[in-house]
Amino acid sequence: MSEYAVPIEDAVALLDVIPDYDCGNGPEPCVHTFVDAPFGQLGAHWSLTDLRAQMERLGVERAGDMARKAGHGLVVRRPGLGPLFIATREVA
Repeated sequence: MSEYAVPIEDAVALLDVIPDYDCGNGPEPCVHTFVDAPFGQLGAHWSLTDLRAQMERLGVERAGDMARKAGHGLVVRRPGLGPLFIATREVA
């Protein structure tokens, strides 16, 4: 386990949840995320349910200084896909 690991319940409590975002399937709680892409940062909203499943499966950690300063205080390291930075209400 990483020294930067955050317990799932603590991570969920830090999330900056958008309560009624609609990405086409009807409004549901979502969280803004971003990844570093070859052409820059690419942002997307993940449903809270899907994001929690990713955190439970892969673990979640405190993000580095730059991501935290940008309001994305948590990160899920996805093998082969790169890190997924997650919006937080507070700096984790």
